[in-house]
This record gives sequence, C-alpha cells and structure tokens, in this order.
Amino acid sequence: MRSLTSLCLYYVNIESDELGFLLSNSLALERLELVECSEIISIKIPSLLQRFSYLKVSSCSILQVIESEAPNISGFYLFHDEEVDQQVQLFFGESLQMKKFFISHSCVLHYALAILPSSMPNLKTLTMHSYYEMVSMPTVVSKFLHLKRLDISLWGWKFPTTFLHGDHDLFLLISCLDASPCLETFNLGAPMRRGEHDSIFEDPCSQLGRIPGQSYANLRRVKITKFCSMKLVVKLTCHILDSTPSLECLTLDITDGGPTCSKIARCFVDKDTFMEAPKALEAIRTYIEGRVPSTAKLNVVEPCSQCPPPPPPPPP
Repeated sequence: MRSLTSLCLYYVNIESDELGFLLSNSLALERLELVECSEIISIKIPSLLQRFSYLKVSSCSILQVIESEAPNISGFYLFHDEEVDQQVQLFFGESLQMKKFFISHSCVLHYALAILPSSMPNLKTLTMHSYYEMVSMPTVVSKFLHLKRLDISLWGWKFPTTFLHGDHDLFLLISCLDASPCLETFNLGAPMRRGEHDSIFEDPCSQLGRIPGQSYANLRRVKITKFCSMKLVVKLTCHILDSTPSLECLTLDITDGGPTCSKIARCFVDKDTFMEAPKALEAIRTYIEGRVPSTAKLNVVEPCSQCPPPPPPPPP
C-alpha cells in the first residue's frame, strides 16, 4: 500500500484493529472515507501519516472514538445518525492545519464552543448539525480567531422534557456568534415551531430589545432557512440586525431551502412549512423589516404562489 493516497470503504465489515493495521501500512494516504462500516468501534490516524489531510466518517453505528495524530489534517466530516444515542468522542490534539470541520451529532454546539477554538485555532469553516443540546451553558475558553463561515442546522432539534426552552437556546446560538469575531458569513437552518406557544405572536410583549453581546464587525451575509414565527428565530434575527453594523445582505427563506418549482416538479416545501408561511411573513413585516439598515438588503424567499399546498400524508 505504499502508493495508496485515497481509501473509501462503503458498507465494509472491517473491524477497528484491521483498519489500524491497514492505515499503519499506508504511509502515502491522504484521504479516508468510511461510510456505513458497522463493525468499527474506534478510528485512530497515526502520526506516521504525514500527508493525511481529510477524514470522512458517516453512519458507522457503533463508533465510539475518533483519534487523529496526523499533523497535517485540514478537513474533517462526521455524520452520526440521529437514532444512535452513542456519543462519539473526538481527540484531535492541536490540529493547527484544520481549516474545515463538519459535524452532525448531538450536543455539537456545546462541544464546539468548549473544545474547538483551542484545539483548532486556524479553523475557517465550521458546519454543525445539532439534534439536541444540553441545558447548561458551555464554558467558552477561547475564540475562533480565524473563522470566516459558520453554518448551523437545527432542523432536527429535539427538546427532551428536562430541557429548558426559549432564552437558553437563544443565548447558546448567540454564544456561537460571540466566539467568532472575524465571521463574515452565517447560515442557520432553523427548527420548526412545535406549537402555538412557540410563536412570537403568542407573547406580543416578548422582549425584542438589544441582547447583551458583542458587535459582529465583520459579518456581512446572513441567511436563515426555514424562517418561521418562532420566538427563538425572530429574537435571534433582531439581535443580529442590532449588532451587525457591516451587514450587507439578510436572506430569510421561509421554504425548506430546496429548489424552486419547475415545469416537471413542484417547490420543495412540506405541509408544515407551507402552513407556517403566512405567520412567518407577518413576523418579518412586524418585527424585522423596520430594523434592517438602509445599507443592507433584505431578501425574503417565499413558497411559490403557483404551487398548490402539499397533500396531507397518507394515513398509517
């Protein structure tokens, strides 16, 4: 395996020790992808792999640990199934070359704020898909001093009954922005409302004033997909507008973020999103439009008026 530079294993029943033996004898390896490898418990990238730069791990159901000692790794991708409760522990040491980091897992916002700034100080692009988060606020030790783009998706956000709602979740998202002083682009995939009590219109006296936090002097582009009338989403948008003097473009997409309609297909909008759209538009007119500075452009993406509502799901 002296000349092997890229290794992709899809649905391969290789075990952890077998993978370790393979990697230790592939000194020219630069990229490794593991998808649906259901026998792997741990992955260790040895320091001997001096050229190794990219690791992708997706849907390895019993995986518990990923450890990398490769000095030049610059890209990492981890997708962990929502249905799998097992937490994957990550050990990267001080990854000075890490530039792009993608993680889809539970409690990733807490992990990112507490661990990544110090272990990956040169990170430039961070993408996080969070299934749920913890109640306690993370301890932010340092900042992402070079982070330019931050993508957060909460589309599958679940709140167990022991979780707090409302401002706790808002301040967690604001902490991510506060920890990124050089941020230029922020994209958020918002969660859907769970009931009428989540709507900003349910509590018209809800505080929408300036929330204590830093000024995002370099932030220029913000996009919120699946924008809705949820208090969390409206308050966060208002906070960004109040704290971002350099904002150039704010895009509020009240669809599901998929392609628009064409001659052969309808818009990618599910029933819940379609039904929420009028309230989302009303929230934009009532709470958002008046706060947009004259130097910034507001783009609102609506469901296509030519498309009929999605049909109801079939009965079970």
